[in-house]
Amino acid sequence: MDGGRRQVQLPDLQIPSFSEVADGGRQDAGNSTKTLVFVQRTKAKSGNTNCALSAPLFAYFAVCPGKVGQTLTLQEPVMFSEESIPLTDQQVHEVLVDVLALHGYDFTNYSPPSIRRRIARLIVNDRFDSFDAFHSRLRNDKEYFRRFLEQITVSATEMFRDTSFYRTLREKVLPLLGPPPIRIWHAGCSTGEEVYSMAIILEELGLLNNTELYATDINPAVLSSVKEGAYPLANMKQYSDNYLQSGGASTLRNYYNIEGDVARFNPALSRNMIVSRHNLVSDAPFRKWHLIMCRNVLIYFDRSLQERVLKIFVESLEPGGFLALGSKETIRFSGVEKDFRVITRDEKIWRKASITNSKSPR
Repeated sequence: MDGGRRQVQLPDLQIPSFSEVADGGRQDAGNSTKTLVFVQRTKAKSGNTNCALSAPLFAYFAVCPGKVGQTLTLQEPVMFSEESIPLTDQQVHEVLVDVLALHGYDFTNYSPPSIRRRIARLIVNDRFDSFDAFHSRLRNDKEYFRRFLEQITVSATEMFRDTSFYRTLREKVLPLLGPPPIRIWHAGCSTGEEVYSMAIILEELGLLNNTELYATDINPAVLSSVKEGAYPLANMKQYSDNYLQSGGASTLRNYYNIEGDVARFNPALSRNMIVSRHNLVSDAPFRKWHLIMCRNVLIYFDRSLQERVLKIFVESLEPGGFLALGSKETIRFSGVEKDFRVITRDEKIWRKASITNSKSPR
């Protein structure tokens, strides 16, 4: 970088002259599955109005004729964005059908905007020349499918996320759980920061010894992070602030050791932690739980899949058990709303009635 400018090597593509393409039109250059060429009338500072936008699928550059193959100094940073990937409904459908047929993972009821955005992000980040190149790699490379699974299913998370939620959990929910052993299920636990948050609160309430903490996710890669209990040291400042604001009894530093740039949480926190792969979409419910935590997972599902998972939760909860969802999730207007009463609407915590009207999930 020099003075805010950025040098990039332009792809060596055949760009049609301005006269060969209608103003504002679009034409393939070479293999249409690899290159998109957009032509527009743009007045450059030099006064040359014959400019084209040309690049592989993952980026777009303003290119004047005669500059292809040369190094171009851009006035602004190049932005790679999944919004620039024109995926069709049919292309997304083909990916999901192949993933189900070849690997047994069913994402067909995931939220269409979410799944489209994540597929586009993979194409951008992994710099595929085209959708076809991405699709072929996904079908034929088992190792790449693992990356696909990781990127499609991973959820953003942090310790003591939504501090008022964790304060409510500490003060109004956890003391009511039981009888022992207390069983808590973190469904869709991602990399496990919230599982360790729960373990710390239970330890401070004197409940951890009598609690079974189950952490499950569809993605084996994130489960390895839960088992390790190691997170970037750079995150600890924010996590420490969250911990104190959520009612922490001491200091978060008491619960981890520093190893280079990593904070490794004390093994004692995971002494009653069971980490296992589980698919909310296709796997049967198991056990009976006093508390189910499933935060910021349902937002990635469409309405029918949300209903299916919520019925599984009703079936899996003990009478009087609690359900906790993410800040943008709700059971309102769902088929299971009648089976719960609200503990706190702001924090998205509900309690199952002692006698449920819900049928078992099919």
